[in-house]
Amino acid sequence: MSSHDDLVSFAERAAHDLNNPVTAISMALEMALDEVPADAGELSDLLARVQRSLARLTAMIDTLPSRAEDWPLSSE
Repeated sequence: MSSHDDLVSFAERAAHDLNNPVTAISMALEMALDEVPADAGELSDLLARVQRSLARLTAMIDTLPSRAEDWPLSSE
């Protein structure tokens, strides 16, 4: 197995392992959003911000393995 293959394999494992806590956070956030009234002001804004950040994190994790395919490795 080449070091490039090792890198891709690591990225796949990391993405898989990161998805579990991200899913747990997402579920907890959804529960919080269901409980907080829409007119909760700063709390609603904070939860919406967390939700947007979580969506960006999820997108980064989902693309990690395919991006690792394109990462060049320097020859030593």
